[in-house]
Amino acid sequence: LGGMASDGRGHSGVTYGGTRGGQSAVYALPPEPSVSIHRDEAYLPLRRQIGIYRHVPQGWKTLSELPPNQCSAALLEMTEEERGKRVPSGTLLHHFAIGGHDEHLLAALPLFDDDIGMVDDHGQNVVHALAAHGTSAAVMEALGERAPPSALVASSKAGSTPLFFVTSNEAYEASAMAEILLKKTPREALTASNINGANVLHGLATRRHSSSLVDSFLAAVPVDCLLKQDNQGRTPLHRACVHGTSSTVLSLLEATPPSVLSLCDSDGWCPLDLALYREYKGNPFARELRKGPAMKRLIDLCVEHGVMKEKKDWMMASPLHAALENGDEALVRLFSALPSAKEWLLYPSSADGLLPLHYIAEHYHREGSAWLNAISDAVTPAALTATIQPSGETILHFSLSLQADSFAEEIIDNFGAHCDVDIEDSRGCTALVSGLTCVGIGYRPILSRILEMSKRECPISIKQWCSLRTIVIPSRLVEICRKYPPDYFDNTAPEDWEDGWTPLHSACQVLWQCADDSISPNLFTQHLQDLISLLPSWFVGVRDYKGWTPIHAAVDCGNIHALRLFMDIPGAEEAAMQVVKETSCPGTPLEVAARKGHPEIAKLLVTRVPALRNVPTSTGETLLEAVEQLRDMFSGGYEELA
Repeated sequence: LGGMASDGRGHSGVTYGGTRGGQSAVYALPPEPSVSIHRDEAYLPLRRQIGIYRHVPQGWKTLSELPPNQCSAALLEMTEEERGKRVPSGTLLHHFAIGGHDEHLLAALPLFDDDIGMVDDHGQNVVHALAAHGTSAAVMEALGERAPPSALVASSKAGSTPLFFVTSNEAYEASAMAEILLKKTPREALTASNINGANVLHGLATRRHSSSLVDSFLAAVPVDCLLKQDNQGRTPLHRACVHGTSSTVLSLLEATPPSVLSLCDSDGWCPLDLALYREYKGNPFARELRKGPAMKRLIDLCVEHGVMKEKKDWMMASPLHAALENGDEALVRLFSALPSAKEWLLYPSSADGLLPLHYIAEHYHREGSAWLNAISDAVTPAALTATIQPSGETILHFSLSLQADSFAEEIIDNFGAHCDVDIEDSRGCTALVSGLTCVGIGYRPILSRILEMSKRECPISIKQWCSLRTIVIPSRLVEICRKYPPDYFDNTAPEDWEDGWTPLHSACQVLWQCADDSISPNLFTQHLQDLISLLPSWFVGVRDYKGWTPIHAAVDCGNIHALRLFMDIPGAEEAAMQVVKETSCPGTPLEVAARKGHPEIAKLLVTRVPALRNVPTSTGETLLEAVEQLRDMFSGGYEELA
């Protein structure tokens, strides 16, 4: 179809397929005739011969591909029977309307007056088809003049009138087409609903139509249309807040009764919920609504009519939470100024359980000053001491555990007078201990500030010492703990500690594992010396759940710096002689050193405790025999170890 062909006499022209006598053939239209020859006269004999309009829908497709003037001539040749042909997709008029063949449709209208009301298998007549797919207001005007009144208000099988379809049409002239249909539609027909429970305003609210068209519809429809809820429980304002433009939302806000502002859909969401949610879901027009006057007007009306105060079950815990999750600092500032904001700061988010301050700490701590300034109007002492579940962390606990020290300092600088640093989380840790147990290796000035704010006589317990994960301890903390006698640490039994570890186990095991090549052994040694000076000497002989003493733990991880300090503690020789049986690495510390291949550590142990050489191994062998069996495992140092 539509190709170029040449007949036997050398004439070339547009070709199209047809059938004649049950056989397919290709016919060529002659070249463009002389201007003096009337087009209809030139093409009429050929059209009679072809009979393309007898073949549906292939013939309709061919008609629509002809130039409009040729199509007009072909239509004149059709009989009543041929014009009345119908397929599941409708009549020839449907075909022209759906395909956007406006000029062809204009040419066909005078010949098909009786077919305008005919419907396709979906119950849609030609007005429906043109309303959904048309692009020309002139064609709609012409169709409106010829269509019977019943066709203009007829409902499809889905219950939609042509007005429903035209409000969903996003063509350039769709607004003008809608204006034409609106004028020709009786007022009582404007309240019709489709099978989804939506009326014409629901469709209008979800498309980008001009504000003048929206105003025309609002002036024409009764107020009941603005209150109508669809099957999702949404009014036109709800729909506009999800998909509509800022101007549409603004127009609907001015026309809709205030009661709709607090009206919730079947999901429990009011219009403000949906307006905030559409940005959260990445709606392409969300920024337009948020930055335009419609959002502020929506918020002002919600405040004026008590929606902010009365509604408790917001979609994201509160509008403030939604603004934070959308990353909108301007909206956060706007919501924080509302009286309800002080209450919202105590609500956990339905998404992750975080309170607003905690959410800022996690997501925006690098720009903490700006976000804290935006929310500062709503911050109360209750918000600073509120905890999240199940960790039970306040905002200071949470910030320090994230190592967001600069944000924690901002909190103290702005609200320090209302911060209680001695509140314990679900583990029994204060903010100070929370910062100390965070895996880190650098000096953290914020910990010294928190220590100064603490009102506790002793800010850390022995159990908390056991869970330390930082190498640098504030010197002030060490000084405070030195004031307490050794029996202070007797209040907690070793079996109550996590994994039975003492601070000495933790120091040589966890801290050494966290360290890297940039950590000075002198720094580690200084920290361990501080710990040893605070603890009673019997700690060196306490066994963990494996049966290991701190000496075993130091040998196992090859921490010779810790071992040197441990061996200076009274009672260390006795602890070094203890034999561990039920473990993956049994025996005395010397046997552990031999099996692990640590010659320097073995030399230190033998030098400090010579009797260790005579203790049989866990398998009954001598140490020399055990080392000989493991000889192939050592890349070097076997001779020295032996």
